[in-house]
Amino acid sequence: MSSQQNRNTDIDYSKLPTLLELRNKAKSNDVELDPSICHNISIFRDIMKRLRKVDDNIILQVNNTNSTSPDACRALFEVMANAYTRREEAIRYCTGIIDDDINELKAKDKNDSQIYSKEMLKQWVLNERFVEDIVRDRSLSVFKSRCQVFNIPKDFKPFLERPN
Repeated sequence: MSSQQNRNTDIDYSKLPTLLELRNKAKSNDVELDPSICHNISIFRDIMKRLRKVDDNIILQVNNTNSTSPDACRALFEVMANAYTRREEAIRYCTGIIDDDINELKAKDKNDSQIYSKEMLKQWVLNERFVEDIVRDRSLSVFKSRCQVFNIPKDFKPFLERPN
């Protein structure tokens, strides 16, 4: 086993993306939101999983980060914050699209089954917020335990502590 591998999990850390690669991936526009994503829960969930890959890799990266360096911790936090923001935007965007659909159906006096179907779709999208909270809590817990030299910026705290 090489020195780059974790003895307990056999992860080759040299093959993980660098913080710069993660930051660039998180900032990229590789996921373009449009209404068709919101109308298909399978596609929406797949998009959310893709957006969470950055977060999953960060959890592995935090063990490989110089946690005594405020700059290294800041870079890691920026990647996490960007990923959180993008996922929150996706949830809000799709919730808004579906709300518009529901209002349009109600205005046209469409039958209750069509409205109910859209309301169920909205609930599935909103359920992703609960998943997001779990992912975020887990990541922040790992981050805070390792990067104790870094203080989360005050302007970001309300976002982390937002009511559901």
